[in-house]
Amino acid sequence: MTSFDERFDKLWEEASRQHQLLVARNAKYLNWRYVKKPHSSYVILLVERNGEVEGYIVLLIKIHRRLAWKEGFIVDVFAKSNKAINCLLQSALNHFAKENVDLVTCWMMKNQLPYYYLIKSGFIVDSLSSPILVCRINSSSPEFRELYHRVEREWFFTIGDSDMV
Repeated sequence: MTSFDERFDKLWEEASRQHQLLVARNAKYLNWRYVKKPHSSYVILLVERNGEVEGYIVLLIKIHRRLAWKEGFIVDVFAKSNKAINCLLQSALNHFAKENVDLVTCWMMKNQLPYYYLIKSGFIVDSLSSPILVCRINSSSPEFRELYHRVEREWFFTIGDSDMV
């Protein structure tokens, strides 16, 4: 896939209801983030049913020349259902195997649909290099503190939401 069309706006409208806080993943944002970004070679895969987009996944491969190995990144994955997530992740793993990738990295919170599929597929929780969301709460508002404590249950966050890749 080379760009995101209006069908992704519909996907965004439907699938975003599963989470309380996440970066907008509509066509305009996705094209800006993954298609129009110079010097990046993202691979974008999608799953469709009856002409409707059920989900997408964004992949990237970086070659670490000094260490002589390839690292694959699951940069973003967003879908309506477990079935679509499983299909996308299996396609991603197949892609990385075909490209002889040595290591695949994915940031995924436990509350997100892909987490358990990744664990089942051999991913390990790497506490040394995995990002941990850290913040300092200066507000004395109990509502604000409760918002932070709902992070693992209600927020959606991937490596694509950072400037890491």
